[in-house]
Amino acid sequence: MKAFRKRLKLTKLDHESKLGHSPLTSGKDAAFDSILPPNEFDEDIWRVLVKRGSLEELGYGFYRLPQVRPEF
Repeated sequence: MKAFRKRLKLTKLDHESKLGHSPLTSGKDAAFDSILPPNEFDEDIWRVLVKRGSLEELGYGFYRLPQVRPEF
C-alpha cells in the first residue's frame, strides 16, 4: 500500500511540474485519480488490497484509492 501511495504522489507531482511547460504558466492540475501500480510487486498483492477495500480496481490494470462518500 505504501508503494502505491508513493507512486500516486510522484505521478501527480510529475504531472503538475512546471518542467517542460511554458515559464509563464504555473503547471497543470493533476486531473486523474488512478494509476498503474508499481510493477515490482505481483498482481496478486493488488487483488488482495482490493478485497480488503484498500484499493478500487478500475480495469485494464488501473487502481485508485477508495473514494470517500459523505455520510448524511
